[in-house]
Amino acid sequence: AVAALVIANSSWASYYFDFLHHNLTIGAVTLDVQHWINEGLMAIFFLVVVLEIKREFIDGELRSWKKASFLVFCSLGGMIVPALIFSAINPYPPQNAGWAIPMSTDTAIALGVIGLLGKAIPRSLTVFLLAIAIIDDIVSIVVIGLYYSRPTNMFFLFLAVAFTILLVYLRTKKLRMLSFMITCIAIWYCLLMAGVSGTIAGVVVAATAPLTTRRSNAKQLQGSEVVEDMLLPVTAFIIVPIFVFANAGLNFSEVVLAKGQGLSVFMGVALGLFVGKPVGIFVSGWIAAKLRIAHKPRGINWDHILGIGLISGIGFTIATLIADLSYKTMPELQNAAILGIFAASVFS
Repeated sequence: AVAALVIANSSWASYYFDFLHHNLTIGAVTLDVQHWINEGLMAIFFLVVVLEIKREFIDGELRSWKKASFLVFCSLGGMIVPALIFSAINPYPPQNAGWAIPMSTDTAIALGVIGLLGKAIPRSLTVFLLAIAIIDDIVSIVVIGLYYSRPTNMFFLFLAVAFTILLVYLRTKKLRMLSFMITCIAIWYCLLMAGVSGTIAGVVVAATAPLTTRRSNAKQLQGSEVVEDMLLPVTAFIIVPIFVFANAGLNFSEVVLAKGQGLSVFMGVALGLFVGKPVGIFVSGWIAAKLRIAHKPRGINWDHILGIGLISGIGFTIATLIADLSYKTMPELQNAAILGIFAASVFS
């Protein structure tokens, strides 16, 4: 992110932006480099994210309502309040399209920040933050799929559905890994041709991939476990940094906040993340505990929860992706939103 900011505001800026907007044809698909990253590589990112989410539902902190209820209430509050703040500041189109930008937490950066504290905090607090970030990811994926992915070609959309049904059938067959990979590419292509975000392909494949509880005495890993173990370092060390580098290059000379629209989008995103996240997480958790509809995890106090709320205001990867989807044809609003993400993340 820092490298992208430095280059975008230097004499090298034209090379940076020209490269990102250079059209590249692979197979029958022509996209510029930035959209190959956002629609292609990020499909792999979402594949890994959803596999991790499935693991939490099967073996982790979300495997039962008793364990997950407090986390769910905190996370939902931490998404609803930021969206309400943004919508209150930006009630009219086209600005209001970005209402979902301040909803998500950047899991990697948030865990990195809390990791700096080491043994000064209980291990359960890291698990608490991870679970909240995972629930954030679930809702963000649903929002992207339902609100920001509006099909323009129904033939290819139905074809994507047909391939998804085929994917469910292939769950029980041999050569599962290869067949899944080929079908995944077909679904991605059809969704892209249908005008839907290609990232949804990763969600569909991970959701249909067979995955059961990890067997401690198993002689070999399940196919989904192999894919997750293989792709996790790829997404963490290659795909996410490339995505951030391609999308965080904000040229400050092009950011216009004096006009009402840009300023309101900036304020909506910044306040939604920096204020809405901690207020939403803390207040919703406190209400749930007081009404006894959920129980606060042992070893975690209210100061911890407020601190986690502040760290959750670090929105980057998915927030930036939603900013791109919200204001595709409005670069001035997109720049204002990205600046709001930067500001809120630094303050958080």
